[in-house]
Formats: sequence, structure tokens, C-alpha cells
Amino acid sequence: MAATSANGTRKEKDSIGYKEIPANVYYGIQTARAVENYPISGMRAHPTLIRAFGMVKQAATEANKELGLLDAKQADAIIQAAKEVQEGKWHLVSVENVEPRVAQGKEMGTLPVSPRSGQKGSDL
Repeated sequence: MAATSANGTRKEKDSIGYKEIPANVYYGIQTARAVENYPISGMRAHPTLIRAFGMVKQAATEANKELGLLDAKQADAIIQAAKEVQEGKWHLVSVENVEPRVAQGKEMGTLPVSPRSGQKGSDL
């Protein structure tokens, strides 16, 4: 992870270039660019949806660990983070942007633009 500057940001780099990211957030440059370039609704995803993302991430990681596709140290770190997402620990720092779907004058729910929330640094 990049070093924190005196102004409370960290500088991250991707294929486009460098960008200052607030030091206190748990997402990286790709998420920051997506939110900046595709502001759809300004709404946050429902906590149940964010919890479900954590459940899927945990299950996928456990499967990949069992298949030998992830080493134990990396898998255990991802599983711990996924559990924290499920417990609601990171909900207030997620940047999910959702688009309301309306049909026949009635809201049908919301769909996520990106399932990448609460990821730090490189936006795994």
C-alpha cells in the first residue's frame, strides 16, 4: 500500500496514472475512478446486499483454498475480511452506487453497479 501524505491521502497508481485516495478509506484507485466516472444514483446498497457479497466472497475463497488455488495465509485473510463485511463492520465505508429500477410506476429494487466494496489498496 502507498504511504500516507500529510494531507491525509495516499497516492496510488494504475494504468491511467496516479491518483490521490483518502487515506482513511478501504478501497483503491479503481473503485475511486469508477465512483468518479459513473455516478449513477448517489444511493448506497442495502446492508443485506452488502452482507450477501461478503457471504459469496467467503464461500468462493473457501472453495478456492480447498482446491489449492489460494494459499492458506491469503485465503484466511480474505475469509476474515468477508466475515467482517457480513457483520456490518465496513458498511459505512462502502462506496457501492446503485441504480433504482422502476417499472409500472413502482420501484422494483436496486441493482449493484459493482460488487467491489470495502476492498483496500489494489481492489482485488
